[in-house]
Formats: sequence, C-alpha cells, structure tokens
Amino acid sequence: MSRDPCEGVECPPSFACSAGSCVNGLLDEDGDGYPAASDCDDRDQDVQPGSVVDCSTECGDGTTTCVEGVWQPCSAPSDCD
Repeated sequence: MSRDPCEGVECPPSFACSAGSCVNGLLDEDGDGYPAASDCDDRDQDVQPGSVVDCSTECGDGTTTCVEGVWQPCSAPSDCD
C-alpha cells in the first residue's frame, strides 16, 4: 500500500502534486527551501529530496527515498517465498 497521496495524480505543466492536490511547482509551503516540484511532502520540513522513510509490504519492511518530488519504489520484498 502506498503512503504517497500524490500517487496517480497528474498535474499540468509547471504544477506539482502536494498532499494530493496540484499546486504551483515553485511553492514552498513548509519553508524548507525546496519547492513543491522537488519535495515529496511540502507540508513537512523534515521531508526533502534525498529523505528516506520506512515502508513495508505484506512480505517485509524496507525504505523509500524522495527523488525529484517522487517517492521511489519501496525496497521491501514483494515476494513472500
């Protein structure tokens, strides 16, 4: 299960998804110095490009990294065998 509220949200050019809504890509709502276009959670100052957070699947635990405003696939195993 994804914890990314922007998964599947497509925004027009120069806009970025923030908390599930399209906003101006230059907006920096949390004031961390990273605009919404490159920040995976522009409402949390502790999340910025390069941030790593825990994630899990039915088969185990892993991590995901913020790259260019998108959480990367979870490193947790997807095969429970």
